[in-house]
Amino acid sequence: MELKKVASFSNVRFYQILTQEFGEQGKNAFFIGFHLYCFRKGIRCAQRAVSKGLPLNYDSYQLCREAVGRTPEVKKNPGKPSNSKKEVREGEIISSCYYCDTPEVFREYGGTEELEEMFCRNVDRIMMYSYNPELGLGYEVTETFCTSDHCEHHCKAAEISPDMPRHERTEDAPPLAYLTWSAYSSMAEMVISIFGEMGRAIAEQVKQEIIQEFGMEIWQQIVQYSGMNLDAFMRV
Repeated sequence: MELKKVASFSNVRFYQILTQEFGEQGKNAFFIGFHLYCFRKGIRCAQRAVSKGLPLNYDSYQLCREAVGRTPEVKKNPGKPSNSKKEVREGEIISSCYYCDTPEVFREYGGTEELEEMFCRNVDRIMMYSYNPELGLGYEVTETFCTSDHCEHHCKAAEISPDMPRHERTEDAPPLAYLTWSAYSSMAEMVISIFGEMGRAIAEQVKQEIIQEFGMEIWQQIVQYSGMNLDAFMRV
């Protein structure tokens, strides 16, 4: 599914252009845009949980997070399974994934190992921290596909135990096109904020490259969410 590739393509191109133009300063600007994207996803997850009267614990995070695999588009066309496993210990959950298409797309479009490692080590950790800092402080990614044949995530919290209740998610996540807009626009906002008109030109360049690579129809699916407040959760 081409839509599933757009956010990763966008990240690669922002990273490439920013580091080419500004070196270390550009890398830092990218990381701030990445922070905003992750924080927004975590905060929206927390709002969704609270709106349902749920506690801000690990189980509620899994129920309410904006998982790409739970979007309507991906549920219709799931692609290759992640081949993941989960081990629950007293005070800790270890999640291991043996296939992820994000590193694949990064590599397809020329993303560096440095970008892949930064993204994969931090994306879930930052989302968890913005969802609930007490959980986020106990979240660590010990392996990525840059260092191993799998990625490995550890979440430590007092509430976690092998016999804790775990509920199955019943509702979809927000649409993939919405999550893709959140990724692109969060990065564009920060780049424009930091670099002004030059940042605006970079955001426009990435937009045009998305259209060139994936087509106007996919861009229109994404940009339909441009009027939404990305700091407030989307009801599904």
